[in-house]
Amino acid sequence: MALRPALLALLVLAASPGAPARAALAADASTCLGYERQVDLAIAQRGTAPRIEAAKVRRERGATACAEGRHRAGIGEFRLALRELGVKPTVP
Repeated sequence: MALRPALLALLVLAASPGAPARAALAADASTCLGYERQVDLAIAQRGTAPRIEAAKVRRERGATACAEGRHRAGIGEFRLALRELGVKPTVP
């Protein structure tokens, strides 16, 4: 019977209002990191692309936005940077 109260406590914690927010925050931060890596790789591979400088500016804007917690804005900038390089963004 000792397991039942522990299980109940775990369920209450998982269902608390902050749980989905914490999970979403982690997903957004990890998504930012995944897109940032894609942009860095694309810049390294396509260093002579005509729009390389525009992509680098967008990459910096994306990194700044993600660091400030504005994940959606950062992801948007990373996706635009990839498009500037002619790379189709993939969801990390």
